[in-house]
Amino acid sequence: EIAGEASGISNIPLTVVVKQKGLPNVTVVELPGITRVAVCDEPKDIHEQIP
Repeated sequence: EIAGEASGISNIPLTVVVKQKGLPNVTVVELPGITRVAVCDEPKDIHEQIP
């Protein structure tokens, strides 16, 4: 929903909270790959949308 109906991207941060007894505290950082060429139904200017 955040990125739209197609394979777009969004500048809205996504927060995921996982809670369970006994889990250690961890930080997960998603580092997107460098996208230069749109594939499938991605926007043609996807490389310009990624800062």
